[in-house]
Amino acid sequence: MSGVLRFAGLLNRVLHIGAGSGSDLAAYLEAGARSVVLVEADPERAAALERLAADRPEVRVVEAAVSGAPGTRPFHITSFPELNSFRAPAGLKDLFPGLRILSSAKMVATRPAELVRQMEFPTGEAGALLVVEAPGEGLGILQDLAEAGLLERFGHIVVREAARGLYDGAPAAEDLAGWLGSAGYAVAMEAAPEDPERPYLMARFDHSAALTGQLDAARDEIRKLQDELKAARDMSRYRMAQSREELLKAEGQILLLRDLLIDGSGV
Repeated sequence: MSGVLRFAGLLNRVLHIGAGSGSDLAAYLEAGARSVVLVEADPERAAALERLAADRPEVRVVEAAVSGAPGTRPFHITSFPELNSFRAPAGLKDLFPGLRILSSAKMVATRPAELVRQMEFPTGEAGALLVVEAPGEGLGILQDLAEAGLLERFGHIVVREAARGLYDGAPAAEDLAGWLGSAGYAVAMEAAPEDPERPYLMARFDHSAALTGQLDAARDEIRKLQDELKAARDMSRYRMAQSREELLKAEGQILLLRDLLIDGSGV
């Protein structure tokens, strides 16, 4: 993935979920990253990452299976480690006939928001990069960060997700791209993916698009308030009209009662 990272420019901090063998670590450090967090669910690969980062104080390794959905559930470790996932690899068997599930031990899902809260983000710092290689979990991870108000800390995002449903219930890459666009990111698909079925999505926070989105949301809110005000005015007029009718009716009854009393007194 090193070539994909060129779009990100100078980096300050990196969070890589699903770091695998750590082959991108050198590229992160060459790009100037002062803090790198490598997250890996496979215990053997996490141990290898620990050895790789042993003499790198700016690199921290976290052994964790990350998902936007909390809870404990089976994590499928396969004969192709980069395809490991919380989701059952149903469609993958057609692409990789030799794929075998080595274990499906239950793991506690780590929320991505927990990982980000452990990272130090000085006020106003730009250049943070989020890399997500967690098959089937990309969209959930981004949504969890957005709900926690933490996604905006990453000016650049790289996500690898299946172009079509290779995992049970997993959204496709195009769904993820659409969501990122709605979140204010300019999104591009990897031009010539090594694996067309699992391309990288590259997203850069688009400040102008975000401001436009905020302006549109503000306009929608204003229109909503105007509609509510109009409805309140209409209801007020209706109630006033009703009150007039009731008042006129009461006056009529009083006049009728008076006339009856007058007529009765003259008998």
